Amino acid sequence: LQREGVPGVAEIITAKGADLDGLVALELRLRVSGDGFDPFEETVSCAYEDDLRVGTQLVARVDPADQEFMIVR
Repeated sequence: LQREGVPGVAEIITAKGADLDGLVALELRLRVSGDGFDPFEETVSCAYEDDLRVGTQLVARVDPADQEFMIVR
C-alpha cells in the first residue's frame, strides 16, 4: 500500500472510547475517500491520541481494488 496505494483521506465521523486489551483506546468510524475509488466507511480501533476526534482528516493510502487502506502518520 505504501508504494502502490493511491492517496486518500480518512475523515473521522465518530470516535468513542474502547478497550484494546486493557489499554485506553478509541473506536473510530472513518469515511475514506479519494480519486479512483468510491468513498467507503470502515471502523477501526487504535490507541488513544488527543488529536483523534470527529472531523479530523487523516492522510491515507488505499488499494482501490479491495478497499484495503492504511493511515499515514
